[in-house]
Order: sequence, then structure tokens, then C-alpha cells
Amino acid sequence: MAADRAALSSPVLAPGTDFAGYRIEEMVTRGGMGVVYRAADPALDRTVALKLIAPEYTEDAAAVARFRAEAKLAAAIDHPNLVTIYRAGEFDGVLFLAMQFVPGTDLRAFLGGHHSPGLPWIERAVGQVASALDAAHSHGLVHRDVKPANILLSGPEGGEHTYLTDFGITKRLGGSSGALTRTNQWVGTGDYAAPEQIRGRDVDPRTDVYSLGCVVHEMLTGRLPYEKESPIAILWAHVSDPPPAPCAHRPDLLPVFDVVVARATAKEPSDRFPTAGALANELSKAVGLQLLSDRQSDTRETTLAGDTTATAEAPTSPLDAATAAAAPPVQARADAPQEEGTETVVAKPSPPEPPASRRQPATHPAAALGTSRLTVIAGAGAVLAVAGIVAAVLAIANSSGSGGHHAGNAPTAAPLGQQVGRLDGIVQLFIAGRYFSQVEHNYTAAADNRTLVLQRLDAFHAPPPLAAAARTLRAMTADALLFNRLMAQGDVARARAPDKAHNALRSLFLAEFNQYAQHYLKREYTVSDL
Repeated sequence: MAADRAALSSPVLAPGTDFAGYRIEEMVTRGGMGVVYRAADPALDRTVALKLIAPEYTEDAAAVARFRAEAKLAAAIDHPNLVTIYRAGEFDGVLFLAMQFVPGTDLRAFLGGHHSPGLPWIERAVGQVASALDAAHSHGLVHRDVKPANILLSGPEGGEHTYLTDFGITKRLGGSSGALTRTNQWVGTGDYAAPEQIRGRDVDPRTDVYSLGCVVHEMLTGRLPYEKESPIAILWAHVSDPPPAPCAHRPDLLPVFDVVVARATAKEPSDRFPTAGALANELSKAVGLQLLSDRQSDTRETTLAGDTTATAEAPTSPLDAATAAAAPPVQARADAPQEEGTETVVAKPSPPEPPASRRQPATHPAAALGTSRLTVIAGAGAVLAVAGIVAAVLAIANSSGSGGHHAGNAPTAAPLGQQVGRLDGIVQLFIAGRYFSQVEHNYTAAADNRTLVLQRLDAFHAPPPLAAAARTLRAMTADALLFNRLMAQGDVARARAPDKAHNALRSLFLAEFNQYAQHYLKREYTVSDL
């Protein structure tokens, strides 16, 4: 391979050798672009990282000129997460870079020892790398080789500071895609290369977003985005295979992580996050949702362990049902804030009340609510919550009534129909809760509603056909809970930050649930319903 040939022909200097005013102390690493040494700078009494570029990459005079121009640009960037370039030049016919020496390790070695670090650690590290990339992009530079080996970590374990390094292969925006390469060669690492790099097309900041998305996948799972039998197969996967899915290797993660990584690693640059910072922001939201969901699960296990009646089913009274059935739909004000950035929602009226003989038990929220929470959802909001419960009753009744159409499968179809009805009741409760944020602007009450929905989902034991829909509904609810808590705290900027994950989650839920809702309930939801 070209990288191997470059590494073999790179200059090798013994400790104590003087090179361009620096004294070589030891070799740090060698790779496709050249060799990096730790060296002393006697003039300024400091330690530097001295990178010698392999001659194979400096044969083109235009490429050498571009290298010098890029080095000046990179040296002009002052950013805490970018390795500082002190000097760039040529000595004895060899190009070199003198850079800040960062003691510690790199992300590649770190992941090898820790497999997958904690989510808060990942969030912080990705945020720092993204900030460095955005700074470089704002100066007209594209890194083109974002990978764990080029992400340095320094400091105490758990509080490492992150540095992005190796801008020796960067290029000016609009420059040749073959900068610092020989004819028909692109520079980059195949495991993290964007499709446009592989195809030899122009690159831009979104190329680095793609590579950072691949790094995020590896940080979450401890695995490369595409694990294939050969380098060619890996390159082909980057061009043609579906985006990597962290949840395939980490079932404990919410589906929102798949959404974030999928957008970052979209095949078309226009479908990716526009900046590295946008990727980091969405990842931060996903981490917040995951931590919130995990805490909710822990709370459920603690509170329900000694109270098995907390989620007991109670029959809905005829008065409650009649009240909910008669309640008019609630119109959201046109200027009301839209929860999670979705469209204005008009709550659906409940279907006609079924005959008493078709009634089935339904989950009642009062059994799981304390006095304070009942106070929060009083008034018009309580009517909407009861409407959600009545919807569950109707759904179960409809599923029982439809069993006669599938007599041959009655033993299995009826239970699934009832489970569809139960999950539909939770969906109706989710929809009803938007009254608080969109009409009353009572974000605390809206957050309480989302907590109740999560409790219902915790108590709902989804059969395999509904497991995916239940997981996605949980992610949607956690997303809404985070939104409402931020709004309740007055943190409007974070709550209103650009976010497309919620729409992706809703579309995913519709694809997973509508087929069962149509079959058993003769009902179909749209994105605007949610």
C-alpha cells in the first residue's frame, strides 16, 4: 500500500540528532504521512512534536506550496482543542512541522483499553473535537482525516482534555482534492473516509462531519462503523451500505443515537449536519435523553418494588367515559410554543362510546398519581387525560370485536389486539399531554404528563411485534420530557435549539405502530398527531 511505502521511506533520525534547530529525543509514531518525534527546542526551552513529511507526498511543487499555505493558516488558529503549530518549513529537502507536544495518549489507545467510555465522557470529548473542527472550517481548512489516532487526550483519567491534531493533510477550501498526494491518490483513513473522498470528489466541512460521525459510532460501541473482510470492502461499504447503527451493538441505547449517527454519516453531504457543532449538539441531546431514561427506569424499579398496586388496572367509570366522550377537541393557539418543534396539534375527539357489554378494563392514571400530581392535571387537562384512557378502553373493545374476522387465529390475535389497544392508550395520553405546553404553557404540568407516560411504558410489557414501537415511544417521551423541563427552567435557547431527531423518531414510531393500529383499531396516526 502507498501508506506502507511512505512509512518505510520516511526519514529516520536517531536520538540526539539535530534537525532544523531541534534536538531529537525519541520517535513517537510513524504513519502514512511520515514520522513524528518528540524533540527539544533549545532556543525556547520547550518540548515539541516534530513531524517529518514523507518525500512521496512532496514531489509536486504545487502541493508543497499548498502545504506551506495551509501550515500558515493552521498556525494562525488559536483554539484550546487544536494542537498549536509553531513552525513549518523545509530542512535538507525534507518538509517538517514543529507542533505543540501533548503528553498522554490518543483516542484509539483509549478506546482499546476502555472499550466504550461513559456517555457524559463521550459527549464532552465530541463537543471539544467539534469545536476544534468548526474553528478550522471557519478559517477555510478541512481536516480530511478525523479518526481516533488524531484525537489526543491529556490530563487525569475522567477529565481528559481533547486535542485535534495532524492538520498536515488538510486542504484549502476549493483546492485540489489531491493535495499532498501523488496522482490519483487520496489521503485519509478508510475506516472513517467519507464517500466523496473515496469517489475523488471535492470535500468540504461536511466531509469531516462524516468522519466524526464514524468516530462517534466507535466511541459508543467500541466497534468500527463497517467491519468487513478487506479494505476494499470497507471503502465500498462507506459508499453503498446503510449508515452504521449503534443500537445494533448497544441495545441499551435509545433509538435517537441511531438517528444522530445516521444523519452524520449520510451518503450525500447535503443530508448531513451542516457543522460539527450541530452534530455535537444533537449528540448532547441524545445523551441527555438516555440519562433521563436510565434514571426513570431506576426510579421505577425502586418505587414499584414495594408497591405492586401502583400500576394496577382500574375500571373507568361511566361518568368519566361520558365526560371524555363529550369533551370538544382542544384547539392550540396559533402563537403557542410548539413542543419539540413540531406542528400545531389539534387533539382528536374520542370515538363514539361503545355499548357497555363491550367494555374492558383500562389503565387509570389516578392509581399511579399522588395528590400533588392530581392537582397538576386538574381542570381541562384532566379531561384530556381521561380521554386518553377512554381511547384505550375503546381500542381494547375494538380489538375484541375484530377477533371474529380471524377465527382461525383467535388464540394469538386477541391478546395482541389487546396489547395494541393498551399501547394506543399510552399514545393518546402522550397526545393529551401536549395541551399543557401548547395551550396553557404550563411546562411543569407537561413534564409531569411525560413522566406519567414513561411510567405507563415501564408497566407495559410489550410483545415482540410491539417492542420496537414501545422503545421509540419511550425515546419520544423522554425527548418531550427534556424539552418541557428546559422550558420550565427558562432555558429556552437549549429547548429551542435546531433539532430534527424528534421528527425522525415520530416517523419511525409511525412506521412501527401504524400497521397494528390500522389492523386492530382501524386507526392511523400522522406526524401532526404526535
